[in-house]
Amino acid sequence: MTYRDVYVGELGEDDALDWHGTFATGNIPTRIGPFFPRAGDAWNLLHRRVDAGGSVGERVDWGAVAVRVTVDDLRAFVSDCYGSDVPAQVGEFIDTLDPARRYALVASEL
Repeated sequence: MTYRDVYVGELGEDDALDWHGTFATGNIPTRIGPFFPRAGDAWNLLHRRVDAGGSVGERVDWGAVAVRVTVDDLRAFVSDCYGSDVPAQVGEFIDTLDPARRYALVASEL
């Protein structure tokens, strides 16, 4: 069975989608907040957006894509994913983030 996760991490140096890992062994950021519940839904939504060009991101690892996002981008993503039923731990975490910074929204699978 495939295991999918969606989470927020720090961007690499100079806001790069690169964490000095290798494509085959783990070029993804450390998670800084909760995993998104119903990860399959969030994972599919993020992949569809990247594939359609609606979100600027890239495959950063053999099983992961990452997108640079602002806090407002994250709020819009979780609203699109969960509607008015945004999981409390995700909404509360997003509220703690610095709106002047960008982050990595990561969809990974094992």
